[in-house]
Amino acid sequence: MESIIDVEITGHVALITMVDREKKNQLSERLIVALTDTLSQLGSNSDVSVIVLCGYDNYFCCGGDVNEIANRVSQRQAVFNKECVFELVLNCKLPIISAMQGHALGAGLALGLYCDFIFMAEQSIYSANFMKYDFTPGFGSTYILPKKMGYTLGHEMLYGAKNYYGLELKQRGAGVNVVDKENVLDDAMKFAGNLAKSSRHALITLKSGLNRDLEAELSQAIDNELHMHEQTLYKQSVASKISLPL
Repeated sequence: MESIIDVEITGHVALITMVDREKKNQLSERLIVALTDTLSQLGSNSDVSVIVLCGYDNYFCCGGDVNEIANRVSQRQAVFNKECVFELVLNCKLPIISAMQGHALGAGLALGLYCDFIFMAEQSIYSANFMKYDFTPGFGSTYILPKKMGYTLGHEMLYGAKNYYGLELKQRGAGVNVVDKENVLDDAMKFAGNLAKSSRHALITLKSGLNRDLEAELSQAIDNELHMHEQTLYKQSVASKISLPL
């Protein structure tokens, strides 16, 4: 089976590239497991101090796997769980930089925003598109979007579910780095190289200290999201809209 994750280590920086071309990097169970395992392995590699996460071509991560979501909705199952989010975004002790060179939607946008540093492309599309499908946001989006994008813009993105080009987010004052698409990965790698000049131990210690309250805050947000999903997810309108194009 073709790999959906590529890893390249240069100096003390590891570059993870998501390359599930068949699904445009939708967060399938397979991609989640592959990412979780890769982050765990790199976190245990004493030669790696900083991680950069990117996608391929025009895609960073296009949200949840629509087929898996449709199946879970039809069986009245949760479309995500707290353990999945925590394992994916909280268990890696190394600083992670998201190089979101391509489009990022729904849970894919949240994935990029969970990283410690964020680079977006002026020409790519970013959307918290959950409400487009008539169910409330998940994957901790209600926590991480206002935290990283700013309260007003974050809430607008959650409610409106519209597409934003990175340039508009930049003009709106989003608290992330937004650059020309051609420069996203290079800028992220240069930034990672500068971080990696510090000792691995110091980087790990600083990340732990800065994220001290994250687990409790995110846990409460996810509990709230799962409660809202019980009220919104298992509706006929949701089932009919999940099959819409991304």
